[in-house]
Amino acid sequence: MKKWEIFEQNAAGYIREVCKDNNLGVTVTQGGGANSNEADIIISKDGNVVFTVESKLSPSQGGQFVIVNSGSSYTFSPGNKLDCSYQSAQDIIGYLNTNYGKFNNVVQSAINIECLSSTLISWVINHYKAKESKFVITSTKPDGNMILIPIDSLGIYFEVTACLRRKKSGSAHLPKMEFGRAERELKDYLKRIGNGVREFKMEGNKAVLTLKNPVDLAKSQCYLGPDLFLSKQSSTRYYIKKRSGTNNETVVFSLRYTGEDREQGKELLVVEIRNRLSEMDQIGRI
Repeated sequence: MKKWEIFEQNAAGYIREVCKDNNLGVTVTQGGGANSNEADIIISKDGNVVFTVESKLSPSQGGQFVIVNSGSSYTFSPGNKLDCSYQSAQDIIGYLNTNYGKFNNVVQSAINIECLSSTLISWVINHYKAKESKFVITSTKPDGNMILIPIDSLGIYFEVTACLRRKKSGSAHLPKMEFGRAERELKDYLKRIGNGVREFKMEGNKAVLTLKNPVDLAKSQCYLGPDLFLSKQSSTRYYIKKRSGTNNETVVFSLRYTGEDREQGKELLVVEIRNRLSEMDQIGRI
């Protein structure tokens, strides 16, 4: 597992224990993982979302949005899943267009976006609020001190930067309609590297491979054909994912925690959960 994945597991466990110790009666689950459009940690009650928490091992990515280059200016891509209409997003687009010559024809290497830090902070806050997030939980180590920061206080505790670069849109779980094709390619590939398939099946929306023999594949060995990727879960268990062919111009935000390295914020979390549960009870949501 990657360091950020270990941290997210630890962070979810920490929040779960805080909620249990304070008899809050809520459920704490992990959400979207590497998907920046989905919440990292979800706090719910009777199947209803109370609010969510962003998990950020410092330093880390703090969100992104895709833009379209018309040849003379930039606009928001209609493919962005979350709303980008708030003023900070418009200000960032304005900055890119004012400095269009600098950013035009950006490649994989990042070009820093040096607009006002308050604008970048405002974008990240709005982005997280759109995901119903009330807190960021952070640390400088996967097993370090757990630090809970209210979303509105993010600018006090984090340095926020942004850059423009081309970025592939990542990978998604294998569509069921491509299961047969993936199985054939897997068998051929594993035979070539002296291994084999013990089991290959769909678990919900995930295509899961169990190898005959445990092996720690290097990243370069996890690419299968032009568009498939083996995502390691253990030495014998892998998810089969489909890689994207897109390479979009993307504004990418980064967060670096600058506060004290000590446990803090759990009391604020408890108060916020209790307040939100009271609100939900009054409107009949729980």
